[in-house]
Amino acid sequence: MSLFQRALPVIALTFVDVLGLTIILPLLHLYALQYSATPAQIGLVAAAFPLAQLIGVPVMGALSDRYGRKPLLLISQVTTCLSFIMLALAGSLEMIILSRIFDGLFGANLATAQAAITDLTDESTRARGLGLTGAAFGFGFLIGPAISLAALEVSPSLALPAWIAAAYSFMSILLTLFAFKETLSPEKRGASQRGIGAVLFASMRMIRRPGVNVLLVLMFAQQFVFFAFESLLGLFILSRLGLLGQSSALVFIYVGAILIYGQVRLI
Repeated sequence: MSLFQRALPVIALTFVDVLGLTIILPLLHLYALQYSATPAQIGLVAAAFPLAQLIGVPVMGALSDRYGRKPLLLISQVTTCLSFIMLALAGSLEMIILSRIFDGLFGANLATAQAAITDLTDESTRARGLGLTGAAFGFGFLIGPAISLAALEVSPSLALPAWIAAAYSFMSILLTLFAFKETLSPEKRGASQRGIGAVLFASMRMIRRPGVNVLLVLMFAQQFVFFAFESLLGLFILSRLGLLGQSSALVFIYVGAILIYGQVRLI
């Protein structure tokens, strides 16, 4: 069986999960502005998810090492689906922020999917396997904003894209439940019995390791710039050009096309 065939369920899961996320991403500033948020509050809406991920992803990753990828994927996807429903039903800025924190704490979908890819590959095929998930991420980044754009053309309601995102998230739950086979063998589970505190500070220990620390710093710098771009782009377009979510979605579609080319052709 080829690497692509073995990794296909993980690739499909990555695509569907990113699809749900990127339907919402170009519109978060509009959710905040709907409630006359201050600049600081808009920044909090954007920052709530990654701040929660700082705590949630390492813990969920450690739990997936102990109990397997599939149960943690299901937990992540169920909470992501619930967070989109919370966003669709939100009647206040506090509820929007809470939905992003809830997803950030428990939504380690992509990190767990990447861990599954490392289970399925060895050193000679790992870059290719991660490139395939990167391509799935790019396709999601392309199609998700396109769906968001179409939804806004059909209805001005910001709840509609959130409901669509919740539907795609529910599809990912079904995919995991019925198509995904556990990739971490029973003998490899529970190899690490580190406590939660040790897991949270593992990255600090990694920074001191030669060969890893430079890569971690580079990854942090790249993620910092990219997340600042994707979080503030919509607000920038709105304040400088007076354009709404449709224009932001078009830029995200363009970014998705570049991501696909980079992952499929270059990596």
